[in-house]
Amino acid sequence: NDGNRTITQVCNGRQTDDPLTGNTAPSYVPGSLPTACFAGNFRESRAAVVFPDNFKYPQDLKFALTVDREIGAGMSFTLGAIFSKALNQIALEELNIEPGSPEGELGTLSGDFERKFFRRLNPAFGQVLAVTNDGEDWAASFSAELRGQLNEDLGFQAAYALSRSFDRMSLMFADMQSNFGFNPAETDPNEPRLTKSNFDRPHKFVFAMYGKPFPGLPDTELSILYTGQSGLPFSYVYGFDVNGDGYPGLGGAFNRQNDLIHVPDRPGQLPGSIATQGLFASALRSDECLKAGQGTILDRNACRAPWQNSLDLRLAQTLHVGGANVRLEGDLINVLNLVNGQWGKLESIRSVVPLLAAGGTRPVRWGGAALPQRDDEGNLTVADPWDVLSPQSQWQIQFGARVTFGGSGR
Repeated sequence: NDGNRTITQVCNGRQTDDPLTGNTAPSYVPGSLPTACFAGNFRESRAAVVFPDNFKYPQDLKFALTVDREIGAGMSFTLGAIFSKALNQIALEELNIEPGSPEGELGTLSGDFERKFFRRLNPAFGQVLAVTNDGEDWAASFSAELRGQLNEDLGFQAAYALSRSFDRMSLMFADMQSNFGFNPAETDPNEPRLTKSNFDRPHKFVFAMYGKPFPGLPDTELSILYTGQSGLPFSYVYGFDVNGDGYPGLGGAFNRQNDLIHVPDRPGQLPGSIATQGLFASALRSDECLKAGQGTILDRNACRAPWQNSLDLRLAQTLHVGGANVRLEGDLINVLNLVNGQWGKLESIRSVVPLLAAGGTRPVRWGGAALPQRDDEGNLTVADPWDVLSPQSQWQIQFGARVTFGGSGR
């Protein structure tokens, strides 16, 4: 790493490739760096990040409005609104590409729709990124909250939030190559459209009830908390470089896919094997996002992971021992999963999900470590593209105790 320029030495493939081809990587020896590839010399990948003289640090303009109102004895509500607009947001431009023409397999996947193609201006360099400014990102949210007492021993809180956020690039990584390479583009990666951001969760509900609901048991408390929210958005992309912009590529661009997928009208239009076409047909049957996008290039973040539900419970009992109060607490986390093993799952997803490998000849891993399977009718089916979070998706129980000395009894 020399200033803002990085030189990476690369070997293709794995040491266990069979048959061994190209300059495959050697086996790893702890404490000793390899001096050459298994069957050839290193390939060098030169990348650079530059800042123009007129670059400005990010600035946002934010407005917030809140209204509180009592509507009766022990009852009140709050309305809130927040609007945020970027004045100077970070943007990225790839300087080492220019419009080109499709070659080889790229033309096969182009179809009868518009997709721009690129080539390297200077083949001696890989990615050359300029950190610039943009000012079109915005986000807005509206929230409503109602809280109060159902009776003198039982209170509640209910809230709803509607939030939207839009940007050209969601900055999620510490390095600029990842931010650019994981930002899917429909046509020109240097001119991404304003679409839903990676952080967009339109809906969120929260309900809590707490207090002493059991008659005759003034030292027993119960709390219930429910949270429901929209899943995170994601983009379907090709698992290789369709438009020639160098993503994915060598060095820091490895595994950075940014070419949004074109969803054919029917699986038979895929330039792949019968097995791949069968898997894609299964995806079209089970994925409403893919089905809705047939015949088009999907927008960035056009798809969304499932709705998330969470229900937690806390039971507390206070014991009076001499001059001390002993509070025993038990938390049951993810009650839904305890009731039904298929409930209460929290599913996460990468911001980009590769759908097809090079040339469409084989499917890329669809979701997590799950492999394609056959259903009861013998049809080939694919796994969902999201992963179930663990241990958040399993019910859990924890206990605690707190002792207070010098208390005044009840």
